[in-house]
Amino acid sequence: MLNESAGEAATTFTLLISEKGGIERRQAFSGAEATIGRVAGNDLVLPKGNVSKRHARILFREGRLIVTDLNSTNGTFVNRRRITQATILREEDRLFIGDYVLRVEGLGQPQSDSVPADTTDRFSAPPLPGQRPISSSEPDSPLASALIGSDRPTSEDLGRALGGTSSLRSLDSSEQSRPSQRASEGAVLRTSAVQKVIEGVIRALGEPPAVVSEETASKFSETIVSAVDHLLVEGEVPVGVAADAVIDQVREELLDLGPIRSFLNDPTATVLAGLRYDDLVEVRDGKSQGVTRAFSSKASLLRAFERLIAAEGGESQDFSNHFEETFASGLSLSIGHSEGEGALMFVLRKPSKEPQTLDELVKRGVLSRAMATFLQLCLGARLNILLTSPPEEGSSMLLEALLGGLTRERALMIGQPTFLPDAWPSLSVIGKTGREPLGDLLPVALGVPGSRPVLAYPSPARLAEFFELSPASQGTLVALTAPGVRAALRSLPAAMALARPGLPLDVADAWVRGAFDVAVELGRHRDGRVRVLRIAEWAGERELSDVFSFVTVRGNNHGVEGSFSAAGELPRLTERLQAAGVRLDPALFQRNSSGSRESEPKLPR
Repeated sequence: MLNESAGEAATTFTLLISEKGGIERRQAFSGAEATIGRVAGNDLVLPKGNVSKRHARILFREGRLIVTDLNSTNGTFVNRRRITQATILREEDRLFIGDYVLRVEGLGQPQSDSVPADTTDRFSAPPLPGQRPISSSEPDSPLASALIGSDRPTSEDLGRALGGTSSLRSLDSSEQSRPSQRASEGAVLRTSAVQKVIEGVIRALGEPPAVVSEETASKFSETIVSAVDHLLVEGEVPVGVAADAVIDQVREELLDLGPIRSFLNDPTATVLAGLRYDDLVEVRDGKSQGVTRAFSSKASLLRAFERLIAAEGGESQDFSNHFEETFASGLSLSIGHSEGEGALMFVLRKPSKEPQTLDELVKRGVLSRAMATFLQLCLGARLNILLTSPPEEGSSMLLEALLGGLTRERALMIGQPTFLPDAWPSLSVIGKTGREPLGDLLPVALGVPGSRPVLAYPSPARLAEFFELSPASQGTLVALTAPGVRAALRSLPAAMALARPGLPLDVADAWVRGAFDVAVELGRHRDGRVRVLRIAEWAGERELSDVFSFVTVRGNNHGVEGSFSAAGELPRLTERLQAAGVRLDPALFQRNSSGSRESEPKLPR
């Protein structure tokens, strides 16, 4: 990368450039790599016909400058000798490219002026003080001894150790190109280089342990750098692929968690998921977006999972079957396999640090004050509530807020909440994974005075099991992933019957129809905001009647305009609420005449 003006970035190296006896000009570079060619897009543009479009590349590594010809038409010359391989430039050397002469300015004196074909010279050049050599495949190098079995590997041997010497440019890039990477050619080529290095290092040293010691990390790092240096010298790292970026990615995938580390360190990111190792999506600040940096292979993703599970105190897994676990930290991981090479579905979810409150959601415009008041009154009367939302669209935060209103009761969580259970002292968690039967736990737990069941995203089988054990439980809260309330109610009975062989469809249908008093539907508008779209009650056996809804006025490029509105009449549940000792203010359900805002009574305490 060029550094035209002083102070923009630290200068890595400087070239003096002249054209056939003309005045020299000075060009400073701030990156570790520079390409030279005739067309725009190169770091140094030399606009003459005898310069190829992509003519040569200069790499700065450990105090040395290495020049490589990029199969140019007229060749690249050092001291008037045409180079056919990577060559080290000294300060007194002259580099000839077409009509141009380039000299290095202000660089320390390396010990060797070229990287010749003889690998004894190539790998044995002593490093500058405090620096490593350009390649560290000496006789005791793990890359050389473990893979090659010779004291000083030849170029051909080392090429075979890294999986062959065919150019990375010739690899089929279709398998590496995935939507989340927006796979530019450079990204695909870098992924190929990363795969090649990882395979070679593992053949040399074996798989790294799940818990990496400092000594192991140092050993692997040296071998990684050696492998990448070999690819550089052999011209196997294509133009536009930074060698340091390859080294960093290999280290991250072999010795750490790869892109998972960035996800864990980002406080705004809550969910990381994918359908393949190279097709990842992240939820950040409540919005889904693709992840540009993915894994280079399925093996690297599984290696990261093993390391994550070990760090969380879990047991080693072979991942041959479905895996689902929630760790003591609250971090949850689900993994499932699907057809196709590289296919691996997973969801990694962080716990919320602090559960939401209804007051906070009102302030954020997720629901109106009247809606929040009504829901809290329903909780107080121990009505059964169903929450639905599309994946990651907000039902979890509303569930958290409703649980926060249970100050005098025990909430019996079936499944794993998306926030730390310790956040609410009144919360007890059973049946976390879906594999634990509820038969031994649920009857006892529901016998505790004041307890109420809460089902967080249950499977159809788990839901059928719950209804079978407790068909008439009061105060039940169920959060489901579904495109809407009506869709959920239509599909649940059939899904439960399929999941529980022997369960008649009409029985499952009766359970669902009689299970809930209030239904809440959340969704996300195109402006990115999560809102409660409706709160409804049953008008008959199968019909829903809105008590509150979000009424859209219009949408534009800046967002969706509308308002929360009441239906304008007392709900049918009024008698049940009053029988439970709940006082209702009729003004809560009055349709606002202006259509802009509802009356906002205080939330009951």
